[in-house]
Parts: sequence; C-alpha cells; structure tokens
Amino acid sequence: MQDCKCESGMIAVDPGHAQDHAPVRAEGKMDQRNRRILIIDDNRSIHEDFRKILVTGPAQAELAALESRLFDGAPAPATYDVDSAFQGEEGYEKILAAVEADRRYALVFVDMRMPPGWDGMQTIEKIWDADPEIQIVICTAFSDYSWEDLLARFGAADRLLILKKPFDTAEVCQLACALTEKWHLAKHAHLRLSQMKAMVAEQTRQLSNEVREHRRSTERLRISEDRYALAAAAANDGLWDWNLQTNKVFYSPRWKEMLGLGDAISDAPDEWLDRIHPDDVALVQANLQAHFSGQCSHFQSEYRIMRRDARYCWMLCRGLAVRDDQGRAIRIAASQTDITDRKVAEQQLRHAALHDALTGLANRTTLMDRLHSNLHRLGQYPSFRFAVLFLDLDRFKGINDSLGHLIGDELLVATAARLGNCLEKATESLEIEESTLFRIGGDEFVALLIGLPNDTAVSTVADQLQAALAQPFSLHDHEVFISCSIGVALANSTYQRAEEILRDADTAMYQAKAAGKSRFAIFGEQMHATTMARWRMENELRGAIEHEELILHYQPIISLASARVVELEALVRWQHPQRGLVAPMDFIPLTEETGMIVPIGMMAMRMACNDIRRWSVQLPEFANVSVGVNISGKQLLKHGLADDILQLLLDTGVGPHQLRLEITETSLLERDAESMAAVNELCVLDLRLQLDDFGTGYSSLSYLHRLPLDALKIDRSFIASMDADPINRSIVQAIVSLAHSLNLFVIAEGIETPQQVQFLRSINCDYGQGFYFSKPLPAPKVAEYLISQNRPQLAVGA
Repeated sequence: MQDCKCESGMIAVDPGHAQDHAPVRAEGKMDQRNRRILIIDDNRSIHEDFRKILVTGPAQAELAALESRLFDGAPAPATYDVDSAFQGEEGYEKILAAVEADRRYALVFVDMRMPPGWDGMQTIEKIWDADPEIQIVICTAFSDYSWEDLLARFGAADRLLILKKPFDTAEVCQLACALTEKWHLAKHAHLRLSQMKAMVAEQTRQLSNEVREHRRSTERLRISEDRYALAAAAANDGLWDWNLQTNKVFYSPRWKEMLGLGDAISDAPDEWLDRIHPDDVALVQANLQAHFSGQCSHFQSEYRIMRRDARYCWMLCRGLAVRDDQGRAIRIAASQTDITDRKVAEQQLRHAALHDALTGLANRTTLMDRLHSNLHRLGQYPSFRFAVLFLDLDRFKGINDSLGHLIGDELLVATAARLGNCLEKATESLEIEESTLFRIGGDEFVALLIGLPNDTAVSTVADQLQAALAQPFSLHDHEVFISCSIGVALANSTYQRAEEILRDADTAMYQAKAAGKSRFAIFGEQMHATTMARWRMENELRGAIEHEELILHYQPIISLASARVVELEALVRWQHPQRGLVAPMDFIPLTEETGMIVPIGMMAMRMACNDIRRWSVQLPEFANVSVGVNISGKQLLKHGLADDILQLLLDTGVGPHQLRLEITETSLLERDAESMAAVNELCVLDLRLQLDDFGTGYSSLSYLHRLPLDALKIDRSFIASMDADPINRSIVQAIVSLAHSLNLFVIAEGIETPQQVQFLRSINCDYGQGFYFSKPLPAPKVAEYLISQNRPQLAVGA
C-alpha cells in the first residue's frame, strides 16, 4: 500500500494496541458527523495499513492545526473513529453492540476471505440484518465473486462498493470521506423526511377538522358523516343504521349480499331480527338492551342468521349508539362480519379436545366430565342408577406387533363401531336412559350406562358386548379374532369423585383378565380390599429391596445314580419384618407384573455369587457344585444383561461353570427373536442354561433343537401324579428319552417319595430335586449339608 497523506484528519494511535480491538479516536474537537468506521479482516497488517491511512499521530494533528491558523481558518480535517474485528462473527457482534448503544458505524471495510469463519458475502448479509443503513466496502485481491455475483446476491444497492487489494491510499481516503458523508446526508434526509411527514400529518389533521366543521353546517351532511363514522368504528363489513325514533333501518348493499338478499326488502328492523336463529334471539336482544341502557359501551353479539337459501351462517355484529342530551339512544349503527369459518374451526377444535382422533369416540376428558355430572345427579336422586364398564381388548398387543400398526388401528376403529352398535341396540332393548362409548387410550374403552332400570341390566350389556366381538374381523385379507375383558363398577353414594368409580371399574377389569380373559367382573368390597392389599405389598416389596429383606434359600439337586449333591438351586425368600418368611408364590407374581423382578433377579444373582465364592473357600472339595438362578422373561430381555453378568462374575471371582441360569419356556416364547438373541449372548460367556418347568408351556421340539441348553427340568406337576396316573409316567419317560436323544441332562422337580426315585432311576433320569432329599436351606446351613455328603451315600430307596 502506498503512503499517502489522508485528508481525513490527524489521529494518534499506538500500533501495538491494535490487537485489543479498541476504537481509535482523533484528538481535538470532533465534528458532529458520524465518522465511525469498522475494519473486518483476518490480516492484522491490513488493520495497521488502514490506521496509517485514516488515523494519524499527534504530530500530524499539530501540523493540521498549524495549517488551519496559517491559512486563515482552513476547514478542520475530518476525524475518524476506527475499530477492528478479525473475523466476520466478531464484526457482526460489534455492529449489534453499536446498534444497541445507538452508536452506529457509518462504514465497514470487509475482507472477502477470512478463514476459518464467515466469508465476506455471509458477513455482509449478517451486517445488513443488524444495520440495514450501514455502508460497506468489499476489500478483495481475488476474483472469487464478480460484480454480477454481488448483484445476484444483494441486488442493486448504493451501499456496496468494491476496493481491490493492494489499496491505493487515496482511494481509501476518498471512500472513507465520501461514504461517511453519504451516511450522514442520508440520516439527515431521513430526519427531514420524518419532520415533513409530521408536518403533513398535522396539516392534514387540521384540514380534517376544518372539513368536519364545514360538514356540520347542514343537517344532512351531519347525518351522513355520523353514519359513516359509526359504521367504520364498528366494522368494515355489512353495515346497518337503525333510527330508533322512526324505527327504520338502513341496510347496506353488502349487508344484503352477505345474506343472499336483493334490494326488495323493507327498512323494518324485523328484516334483521326475524332472520336470527330462534335460540339466539334472546341473547341478541339482551345485548342490545345492555348497550341502550349504558351497561356496555358497545353493542356486540354473535348469532346465527338465516340466508335466503335457508342455511344458517354465523355473524359477529358490533355497533355503537348515538345518544341525545339526556343520554337516551336515538340511533345505532353497526356492522356484521361472517364468522362461520371461525365457528366451524372452533367446533372442530372442541371436538378434537373431547374426542379420540382415531375412532371419533368421546375421550377421557369427556368421560370424566360425564362421570362428575352423573355423580352429582346421584347425590340429588339416590334412586338414580348408572354404571361404568371398563373394556380392555385381550391380546391386542400381539395383533398389533404381528400384523402392524395400520391393521391394529383399523381393528380399533372396527371394534369401536361394533361395540357402539351393540351398545345402541342394548340401550333400546333394555330401556336404558342413555349409553355412551368412550376410548380412553390404546385398546381401552369405557361404556357409560345412565339411567339403568335395574342392576342386572349391566350383566346383560356386558354379555352382549363380548358376544359382539365373538365374530372375526376381516382386515386386509386377514381374519382377526379379538375378545375383551370387562370390569364393571355400579355407582353408589360412597363415590365422591369420578376418578374413584373409574378406578374400581379398572380394578374389576384386571380381575376379569386374571380369571382367564374374555369375561367380566363386577367390582365389590372384597375386590377393593384385595387391590389395597396388593398395593400395600407392592410398597412393602420396594422397601424390601431397599432394606435388603430378600434372602436366598438353596435346594440341593441330587445325582440319582450316586446320591450326591451336584447342584444347588437358589430360591428367593422374603424375610418380612412382621410376617416372617414369605413364600415366593405370595410375592413373585407381583414382582413380574410391576417389573421389580428385574432388579430382584440381579440382586439374587449377586447374592448367589457371593455365597459361591464363600463356599469355594470353606469347602474346596465342592468347588464344582454349581448354583442355578432363575432368569425371568423381563430380565432376559433387559438390554445389556450379558454385560451385567460378566461384570458380576469379574467382581465376585466366580467362574462361569459355577453359575447356571434357569429359563422358563414361557419367557422364551413370549418374544421369540429377542429371547433367542439374549440367550445366544449369554452362551458367549460359557454359562450353562437349563429349561425350567418343561412340559407346562408349548414344549416345541423346534425350540429344543435351536436353544443352546444343558438340561431340562421336568415340572413337579408330572412327578407328583406319576404314582396315580400311568399317562404321566409315560410322559416323564418320553421327556427323559427326548432329552437324552438331544444330549441334554434331565432334572426331575418335586420328588417326595421313594417310589418316585425308584421309577426315575429305572428310566435313567439324571438328577432329582425335592423334599425327599432336602427342603430349601438357608445359606448358613448349606455348608453343613454339603459336608454331610462326604459321609456314606444317601439311601434313595429300594
């Protein structure tokens, strides 16, 4: 850049402080123009060059002052306030701050290339977003963007110039001087324009007042002016003007057009009032009277009015009355606006808020409102009867998962239609006052029966609803069967809140499901007591987990050939602080329902591993005796189960051969693909897997072939009935033969008699477990029992 003395003034600057981004100001008296300039360039030397051109030191300032005195008051040089930014983002922030502080920049020099941040084009767009009036000079040494590119992106503008690098200092001075002056002149012009607009507005107002005063000179002009002003104040739509003294109404052409009327109507008020919907007339008249009496400052009313084609449309009417000196209304002018579309939209929104989007049935919000109103009615009339039927579709999730959500949704719509039709017929035939079907979520429906002739009618309706679903649904070439479980709650004076009766119907529905599905149950006090007991047990169970009240007992598994312990099965027991030892059958099903089985299962596995480690130290001769822990279906499907077990083995120092997992058939078959994947992950850890309760599930040979099992456990129900039922003996023998053909060991559960042992040995069953050998033992007793196995072998029966 060539050296050139800038005629823009003398400003002192310390080059070493340029990096602080601090603006540099001129010494001496500043003129009133905005000379603030921002340099945006990633090259620090460029900023120094600009300052050498636009900013001068004290010596030059003194020289300029001397020149002014020598040449008899020569004009003072322009002074610039120069600021720096080294990236587009930083420059944008400075401009935002300047606008916020009302100290705007007049001019920005912008480099086109500033890696790694915004380029010049993006920076310019951001700058003009922040300050549309700022002048911009593009500084570039490249031909990345042609002038045509700039025009295409920014359009033709007088705020954008290009300065090619290397700079000519004279050009920089000229641009700085001219563009800051241009910014000042534009500001001055805008100010003058605003002043002129204000003057014009004031003169217009004065002229309007003069015209208004002139119009008041005649009565006719006054009436015309008032009619226009009042109608315009009300609304700019269909207008009417009612002279209350003559009882005549002026209806504008637009007013008539909105109702499809021609000119052949009279000027009577009845042309308007007689067309209003009968249900809305009283409200309109009340609103008019309230305005006439001074209770409301304006008349406003929404109503339906009949068109010429006999269709009703919604109108919003707003008006204002003219009063005499005594304050009595003598005229009223108003407008009417067609709000039919708005009313339809509001109705749709109300419908959507109170109805299910899929089936169109009323939703939970509407149900709760209806329950509340009917409970209120019951309080006033004790003989009034109503009931709530809570319906839940059986096995809907399986249909939804297997056939897809589209068919699942269609099934819900078809089910709603069929239940609705059935409910309508039942209501008529049983002389029920009213019935409504609701969908409250998922596959849950509620039928509300109001005004029952007797309590037995509820059972009849429940039977008919279930019969209605007995016929299959034909959906996309699929024949789908569905049923429902129904819980019934009969309203009585003990119910105070809508939530209570719905809760009890829900409780009864779960009782129906537990009893075998596809049936109904009526809520009773015993059911409530059972529910409360279940709720208390659930809370106590959560406390039991927290306070470590769950313990393990171990039942030995004996080799039928040697009569020695080969394995132990870990069984969870609950050491209740008040009730003592709680058996698994009393709480394990609840843990399955609530999902607590997952943390309990992992806790049991950890306790078992700790016991295994302790016994391995105390009884090294029994190190090969493994411990089996039951894995529930929910735990099997828990993400990361294999990783958790691996970490547990590492933490406790237990080998995979010392731990085996018992999995039931049902848990494997519930979600086949996911269960198989989880089992395969466990096999990678070299854990032994046993199929528990074999024979109680599907007992599919294909599953036995596919699963990486080590043994089958024959369910105790088959063992217990072997003595009295030859068929069961044959089943047990078949299971043993099948297992051996698949290279699987067989464990018989529930052995209690010598005869059972003798038969199992005769068919080469491998292992046995049951009270005949030992009841489940607490952990401290296991070591003693194992030591006893070093003595002569157990007599297992002749």
